Amino acid sequence: FVRHGHPVFASNGSTAENLCFERRFKKIPTKIKLNKSPTSCMNNVVEQNQKILDFFGPIVSPSKPTAYEDLFEFEYTSDPAAFQRSVDAWSTFLISFITPNMMDVSKIESVLRPHQNSRPPPAPQSETIMDWDWAWEKIQWHDKDAKKNGRPEDNLRQYVRFPKQKQNKSHGLKHANTNISTSTSTTRL
Repeated sequence: FVRHGHPVFASNGSTAENLCFERRFKKIPTKIKLNKSPTSCMNNVVEQNQKILDFFGPIVSPSKPTAYEDLFEFEYTSDPAAFQRSVDAWSTFLISFITPNMMDVSKIESVLRPHQNSRPPPAPQSETIMDWDWAWEKIQWHDKDAKKNGRPEDNLRQYVRFPKQKQNKSHGLKHANTNISTSTSTTRL
C-alpha cells in the first residue's frame, strides 16, 4: 500500500494524524497533504490497480473490477441515467456472488432507490487538497506533455472534481478503471 498523502488541519496545515477518528467524529476540518506530485500518485495508483487485477481477476470472474464512483454515483444525484449506471455497476460487481440466471435487477434497484440523491456531492479537490495550486500546476504540465507526445488520453484533468456542480444533476465524476478496494479519497486526485 502506497500512501499518497496524509491528513493535515485545514486551518494551518499542521499534521492531524494523531487524532485519527476523533477528527472525523468532531468534524474537525482537515485536508490532504500530498506526499508526492499528482502525476506520481496516479502512476502508483495505476500500477497498484494492475497488480490487484492480475491477482484477483481470475478469482472473481465473471465479475469485473468496478469503480467506487460507478457503484455509488446514484447517491449524489437524482439523474435517472446516473442511477441506471450504478444499477449496471452493481449487477456487474455482484455477478460472481449470484447464479447468473438468478440475477434480479429489480431487487438491486429497490435496494438502491431509497438512497438515491441522499448525499451531497464530494467537495472539489481545490477544497480538500492542501497546496492545491501546486498540484493543479503539476496536472496542467502533465496534460500538456501528454498531448504533445500524442497521448491525450493520459490526461489527469479528467479525474479532477471542479467546484459548484449542481447536486441534482449527474456530477460526471471521472475515474480510472480502478478496483473498489483502491478507489479511495486518498488515491483520487
